[in-house]
Amino acid sequence: MAYHITTFVNESGLNSVTANPEATRDTYFLSPGSKVNPQHPPLLNTGTFGSYSQAFPKANWIYTGVETYAFWDSGDSEIFAATQQDPNTVQVLYKASAGNLTLTINKDGSIAFTAA
Repeated sequence: MAYHITTFVNESGLNSVTANPEATRDTYFLSPGSKVNPQHPPLLNTGTFGSYSQAFPKANWIYTGVETYAFWDSGDSEIFAATQQDPNTVQVLYKASAGNLTLTINKDGSIAFTAA
C-alpha cells in the first residue's frame, strides 16, 4: 500500500508550493491559511536517500516559505525528509501504515503528516 496526500493545510502566513518531480499534475500552490483537497491525491514517491541532494530530483518536495523539504516513502511504513537548510540530516516525519494523509504546514514553516 502507498501514502497519498488527500489534504494540504497551510497554517502559516506564507505562500507555499508542493510538487512531485515524477508527476507534474501533483504540483500545488498553497496560499496562507488555505486548505486544498487535490482532485488527484499525490502519491509519495518511494526511495532510499541519504541527503537532500540525492532526494530532491526524485522525492516529493515542498517549499514552505521558510524551508524546502524533500520527503519520501521509505517503503517500510515511514516517511523520511531532508531539508535544503540541513541537507545531510535525514529525519523521520511520520511512522504508521500507509494510507491517506493530511500534510500540514505549521505556523513556523515546519511540516507534519497525520492520517486523513
